[in-house]
Amino acid sequence: MCTKNFYRQMKKLLLSDFDWTKGVFSEERKSISAKVRMQGFNRS
Repeated sequence: MCTKNFYRQMKKLLLSDFDWTKGVFSEERKSISAKVRMQGFNRS
């Protein structure tokens, strides 16, 4: 019983960790696309 509960908590932690990294990656992508857009404006 104890080990099962522990495993469930670990799974929750891993899932929240995954969501966090996903959010960071999407933020990074947004900033990168914004930089690319700025460069495009500067060129034209």
